[in-house]
Amino acid sequence: MSYHPLDMFKKATSFLYREIGILKPFNHHEVNDRRSSEFGFFSSRRKSLARELYHETKHENDPRAVITAYERIIGLNLEDIHRAFDEGDWRASGGKVYYGGPKWAAIAATTIELRDALLAGDEEAARKHTQRLEHLEHNTGHVVDKFVEL
Repeated sequence: MSYHPLDMFKKATSFLYREIGILKPFNHHEVNDRRSSEFGFFSSRRKSLARELYHETKHENDPRAVITAYERIIGLNLEDIHRAFDEGDWRASGGKVYYGGPKWAAIAATTIELRDALLAGDEEAARKHTQRLEHLEHNTGHVVDKFVEL
């Protein structure tokens, strides 16, 4: 399936915020300190809240409005999320990564590039980043396979 760049951005953003919802101080202390605990997003409600935010923003045409909705509730921007996944410790006791980590850092970096291309009106770059996201994997499969959960 081929995704429209703006739709891909909205869906990838939702799943990045959903995934960062498991952030704990031992993953990345500095980014953890920046997060908001006001709305209970960093709890077992992270999946349902990320889905609600997706549905609230899925008709937005401006990527800034999408990001603002998530930042308002969660207190983190996409760069914070990328930093947490890229620099943080996401290994479980056996050394395997089940949440976060390098694969999610790549998804975050590509989503940031897609956002920037959308904001710049660079359709060719937006398509390129969309195609890359269609093939990126998270820790247990392709990120696009998660989209049915929205």
